[in-house]
Amino acid sequence: MLIESFNEKGEVEVSEHTVSENINEKGAAILTTLSLPVGRIIRLSSEQYKLSLYAAIRGHSMGPGGVPRIHVEFIDREWPL
Repeated sequence: MLIESFNEKGEVEVSEHTVSENINEKGAAILTTLSLPVGRIIRLSSEQYKLSLYAAIRGHSMGPGGVPRIHVEFIDREWPL
């Protein structure tokens, strides 16, 4: 999946290709090296599902091996499972 975060002008500021875990229709935990604050709206895109949607960052955690995660809530539609 591709994570994209935007600047004040609506331009992509940072992006990263990554993977998710614990994904469901309403949200997911996403492994990322990006430093994104809680409350930030991001766009997530999946080539596999031919889908792009927006999500709000609701929290952060550190996974096994010290890999950071963001926890997101999908805000404009559900993820197809």
